[in-house]
Amino acid sequence: MNKRREALCQWALLVFVSAVCLIGLELGLRSFTIFPIHGFSSNRIRHARLIYVVDPNLNDVDANGFRNQTALKKADIVAIGDSHTYGYNVDSKESWPSQVGRLTHALVYNMGIGGYGFFQYREIFDMAMKMSPDWIVVAIYPANDLGDMDDACFLSGYWRQWCRDNGFDAQTMERDSLRRQVRMQYGFLDWLRRDTALCSMVSYYVLGPSRYHSLEKKVHLKAVRSGKTDELPLESSEYQVAGRTYVLSDRSLYYNGLRMDFGRPGIVEAFKVSLGILKAMHSQSQMAGVRFGVMIVPSGALVVHPFVADHGRISATYERYAALEEALVGRYAAFLEQEGMPFTNPLSLLREAVSQGLLVYPDGNVGHPMAKGYALYARAVAEMMGKEEHGFARP
Repeated sequence: MNKRREALCQWALLVFVSAVCLIGLELGLRSFTIFPIHGFSSNRIRHARLIYVVDPNLNDVDANGFRNQTALKKADIVAIGDSHTYGYNVDSKESWPSQVGRLTHALVYNMGIGGYGFFQYREIFDMAMKMSPDWIVVAIYPANDLGDMDDACFLSGYWRQWCRDNGFDAQTMERDSLRRQVRMQYGFLDWLRRDTALCSMVSYYVLGPSRYHSLEKKVHLKAVRSGKTDELPLESSEYQVAGRTYVLSDRSLYYNGLRMDFGRPGIVEAFKVSLGILKAMHSQSQMAGVRFGVMIVPSGALVVHPFVADHGRISATYERYAALEEALVGRYAAFLEQEGMPFTNPLSLLREAVSQGLLVYPDGNVGHPMAKGYALYARAVAEMMGKEEHGFARP
């Protein structure tokens, strides 16, 4: 009995010491590193309506939590959007809002945050109106904005209730959320990987950054494919276009295609909600004498699609993805034209630059552009506003 008790005490001591070490390591990683890279503790602060805001203590982020040198109270132009407006891959001065400011000689305030969708655009729009701007430009990203809305309905009771109050089907959107389907099947494991610094770090460095993000999509795909017979696409293809290399993953294309697929009721409902939000923002702007415009941001996969197709070995998954995005972009363009809203799409400018071999996207990656690509976004917006040449007359 004494030996058994002694063994149990040793095991208890081992478990206790191990737990203390793990907790200490977790706290240390959270205090001194970027991990968990997808958790709220890394660079985000929870927010009831916006889901999260960026930590204003980060470099290049103002006191309001947006990517500007200074938190402004007034601006000539306010830019609203997601990571393409925030300016992933480049310094803040090379984001398209900053470049629009240089083209138009205007004071531009960037209110773009990665991962945001139409619900957040609507909330931020009210903040933007308080800045008494001449223009508000919303950069929509059809490739994932609708899926982000379904996820927001799952994550936020506020937006579920907002949908109900405005006559939309929140239950359908919540049910079709990819985030929800992951939580249902991989809740605890997904939480460990995303929201603990230790597991996040191990996954990131053992797998490598590209495989880490590929794993995330794989986990999502396994969840949404439950009960289906189609095979999970695994192929990644490398293409040479005008001397530059582009790598396109069928897994990513398949996953992102789900977020535009009108065969999913949640996407159909999210599209209806997005049109209602655009219409409301336009109407409110007109009443206040503020001009309102929309930029339809194409995905890099759609930009390079015609060049890749010329190789003659494009996958069915890629063809389907391109068709889904083209159809959705067409729906938005038709709506915006019908409502008389100024809008632009830099797709042709981006394709021309790609055909010339310019560094529009990083080699091997078409997720977010480089400075040249954002410059073309800015050019399209400036031309839409008709202010590229003469700029703003400052008071």
